[in-house]
Amino acid sequence: MFVFSFVSNTSFIAFPSLGSRPEVRLTFDLKSRASTGIILFNSGGPLYTDFVAVELVSGHVTLYVNKGAGDVTMTSRAPVDDGDWHQVSECVTACRRLCLNAEVGKILTFKYLKY
Repeated sequence: MFVFSFVSNTSFIAFPSLGSRPEVRLTFDLKSRASTGIILFNSGGPLYTDFVAVELVSGHVTLYVNKGAGDVTMTSRAPVDDGDWHQVSECVTACRRLCLNAEVGKILTFKYLKY
């Protein structure tokens, strides 16, 4: 388990590319008062159009995915920019399914999309 704190709006973490993978599952805890910001971006590498990105957009967690067939976007139903801790889980499956879970207080918002 890793814990990261960003103390300025120019802070970031760089990870090696995940490469092109058939499935991606991400789970993290988030505490933010910012309503916009990039949480994660990972590309499939220079030979692929694949990518997965997670951002805060107007306080909502937004998942962007392109597995070679065009961009797909999914946004959490409830905002998470209230300064409280929220658990976020995202998955992109090999059978072209996206899911996004964001725990807001005691309420779990869940979205599922087949693309």
